[in-house]
Amino acid sequence: MTYQEDLPDQCPPDDAADRQLKSVCRFFQFPDGDPKNFFSHHKLGKPTGNAGECRAKSVSLFKAGAVPDVLAAKRTAFFKKFKISLLEIPPGAGPSKEVGTGHIDWWPYADFDPYTSVLSLHDNAEDLKQALNDAH
Repeated sequence: MTYQEDLPDQCPPDDAADRQLKSVCRFFQFPDGDPKNFFSHHKLGKPTGNAGECRAKSVSLFKAGAVPDVLAAKRTAFFKKFKISLLEIPPGAGPSKEVGTGHIDWWPYADFDPYTSVLSLHDNAEDLKQALNDAH
Protein backbone atom coordinates (compact mmCIF):
# COMPACT_ATOMS: atom_id res chain seq x y z
CA MET A 1 0.00 0.00 0.00
CA THR A 2 1.20 3.52 -0.75
CA TYR A 3 1.15 6.14 2.00
CA GLN A 4 0.94 9.93 1.81
CA GLU A 5 4.59 10.05 2.87
CA ASP A 6 7.57 7.81 2.23
CA LEU A 7 7.83 5.80 5.43
CA PRO A 8 10.90 4.11 6.90
CA ASP A 9 11.14 0.34 7.17
CA GLN A 10 9.00 -1.15 9.94
CA CYS A 11 6.55 1.74 9.65
CA PRO A 12 3.71 1.77 10.43
CA PRO A 13 4.45 -0.46 13.42
CA ASP A 14 3.11 -4.02 13.49
CA ASP A 15 0.55 -3.11 16.17
CA ALA A 16 -1.02 -0.34 14.05
CA ALA A 17 -4.32 -1.34 12.44
CA ASP A 18 -6.49 -0.01 9.63
CA ARG A 19 -9.82 0.55 11.37
CA GLN A 20 -12.63 3.03 11.72
CA LEU A 21 -11.86 5.98 13.98
CA LYS A 22 -15.01 7.63 15.35
CA SER A 23 -15.10 10.99 17.13
CA VAL A 24 -11.47 11.88 16.59
CA CYS A 25 -10.12 15.38 16.11
CA ARG A 26 -7.39 17.10 14.18
CA PHE A 27 -6.25 20.65 14.87
CA PHE A 28 -6.30 22.82 11.74
CA GLN A 29 -3.59 25.45 11.56
CA PHE A 30 -4.39 26.42 7.98
CA PRO A 31 -7.67 27.50 6.31
CA ASP A 32 -10.30 24.79 5.87
CA GLY A 33 -9.63 22.84 2.69
CA ASP A 34 -5.84 23.37 2.76
CA PRO A 35 -4.14 19.97 2.35
CA LYS A 36 -1.43 21.05 4.84
CA ASN A 37 -3.97 20.54 7.65
CA PHE A 38 -3.33 16.82 7.24
CA PHE A 39 0.46 16.96 6.84
CA SER A 40 2.73 15.40 9.45
CA HIS A 41 5.16 17.45 11.52
CA HIS A 42 7.92 16.01 9.33
CA LYS A 43 6.25 17.10 6.08
CA LEU A 44 5.63 20.59 7.52
CA GLY A 45 9.27 20.86 8.58
CA LYS A 46 8.33 21.27 12.26
CA PRO A 47 10.54 20.04 15.10
CA THR A 48 9.65 16.49 16.08
CA GLY A 49 11.37 16.38 19.46
CA ASN A 50 12.27 12.87 20.51
CA ALA A 51 9.72 11.22 18.17
CA GLY A 52 11.26 8.67 15.86
CA GLU A 53 10.96 9.03 12.10
CA CYS A 54 7.91 6.77 11.91
CA ARG A 55 5.92 8.81 14.45
CA ALA A 56 7.15 12.09 12.96
CA LYS A 57 5.65 11.01 9.63
CA SER A 58 2.24 10.20 11.14
CA VAL A 59 -0.74 12.53 11.35
CA SER A 60 -1.64 13.29 14.98
CA LEU A 61 -5.26 12.78 15.93
CA PHE A 62 -6.96 13.03 19.30
CA LYS A 63 -10.00 11.32 20.73
CA ALA A 64 -12.66 14.03 21.02
CA GLY A 65 -12.88 13.60 24.80
CA ALA A 66 -9.17 14.34 25.17
CA VAL A 67 -9.27 17.70 23.34
CA PRO A 68 -9.98 19.91 26.40
CA ASP A 69 -6.99 18.41 28.24
CA VAL A 70 -4.78 18.88 25.18
CA LEU A 71 -5.80 22.53 24.93
CA ALA A 72 -5.29 23.09 28.67
CA ALA A 73 -1.77 21.68 28.41
CA LYS A 74 -0.90 23.89 25.44
CA ARG A 75 -2.00 27.35 26.53
CA THR A 76 -0.12 29.30 23.91
CA ALA A 77 -1.60 32.04 21.76
CA PHE A 78 -0.33 30.15 18.70
CA PHE A 79 -2.26 26.99 19.60
CA LYS A 80 -5.45 28.91 20.36
CA LYS A 81 -5.56 30.08 16.74
CA PHE A 82 -6.19 26.51 15.59
CA LYS A 83 -9.62 25.22 14.59
CA ILE A 84 -10.73 21.79 15.80
CA SER A 85 -12.04 19.41 13.17
CA LEU A 86 -14.25 16.52 14.22
CA LEU A 87 -13.59 13.47 12.06
CA GLU A 88 -14.90 10.00 11.41
CA ILE A 89 -12.24 8.11 9.53
CA PRO A 90 -13.47 4.99 7.73
CA PRO A 91 -11.68 1.67 7.49
CA GLY A 92 -9.46 1.64 4.42
CA ALA A 93 -8.01 5.11 5.11
CA GLY A 94 -4.77 3.90 6.70
CA PRO A 95 -3.49 2.26 9.86
CA SER A 96 -3.44 3.98 13.23
CA LYS A 97 -2.20 3.38 16.72
CA GLU A 98 -3.15 4.94 20.04
CA VAL A 99 0.10 6.10 21.62
CA GLY A 100 -0.99 8.00 24.69
CA THR A 101 -4.03 9.10 26.58
CA GLY A 102 -6.27 10.14 23.73
CA HIS A 103 -3.46 10.61 21.18
CA ILE A 104 -3.49 8.59 17.96
CA ASP A 105 -0.81 8.31 15.28
CA TRP A 106 -2.34 7.80 11.82
CA TRP A 107 -0.56 6.93 8.58
CA PRO A 108 -3.06 7.80 5.80
CA TYR A 109 -2.99 6.02 2.48
CA ALA A 110 -2.02 8.15 -0.53
CA ASP A 111 -5.35 7.55 -2.28
CA PHE A 112 -7.47 8.69 0.71
CA ASP A 113 -8.69 12.30 0.87
CA PRO A 114 -8.83 13.07 4.62
CA TYR A 115 -11.26 15.95 4.03
CA THR A 116 -13.94 13.36 3.22
CA SER A 117 -13.81 12.36 6.90
CA VAL A 118 -14.46 15.87 8.32
CA LEU A 119 -17.85 16.04 10.06
CA SER A 120 -17.59 19.57 11.47
CA LEU A 121 -15.17 22.37 12.31
CA HIS A 122 -15.09 24.19 15.67
CA ASP A 123 -13.48 27.34 17.05
CA ASN A 124 -12.85 25.94 20.53
CA ALA A 125 -13.32 22.96 22.84
CA GLU A 126 -16.65 24.27 24.16
CA ASP A 127 -18.11 24.33 20.61
CA LEU A 128 -16.80 20.81 20.04
CA LYS A 129 -18.30 19.57 23.30
CA GLN A 130 -21.69 21.08 22.39
CA ALA A 131 -21.62 19.45 18.97
CA LEU A 132 -20.84 16.07 20.55
CA ASN A 133 -23.69 16.51 23.05
CA ASP A 134 -26.10 17.51 20.27
CA ALA A 135 -25.15 14.38 18.31
CA HIS A 136 -26.21 12.09 21.17
